[in-house]
Amino acid sequence: GHPSRRAPPPPRGGEACLAAGYSLTLVPGGEREQLIARRGDHTVCLSTRRGFCRLALKHGAPLVPAYCFGETDTFDTSTLALGLRQRLASALTIAIPLARGPSWWR
Repeated sequence: GHPSRRAPPPPRGGEACLAAGYSLTLVPGGEREQLIARRGDHTVCLSTRRGFCRLALKHGAPLVPAYCFGETDTFDTSTLALGLRQRLASALTIAIPLARGPSWWR
């Protein structure tokens, strides 16, 4: 096997890693999920994120689904100015979640 190391971001990095025989761990999700996170609700936006599937099929790499539970229960998120924050996230590819939860010093 190959030692673990960080690769350039996909798709070029993923393409090169799979072509060289490496395995990839991809964590789909990001700005959209951060902004719509709600306590007790598990929503993943994958309908427009299919490039990793095409890449795996092209190289014959297995897809092993995995999901983490509980991260939406860590903080409460606000819907204040959600539409504006979603437009900013789309334009700038950075999310601005307004969250509150237990502090680290408790």
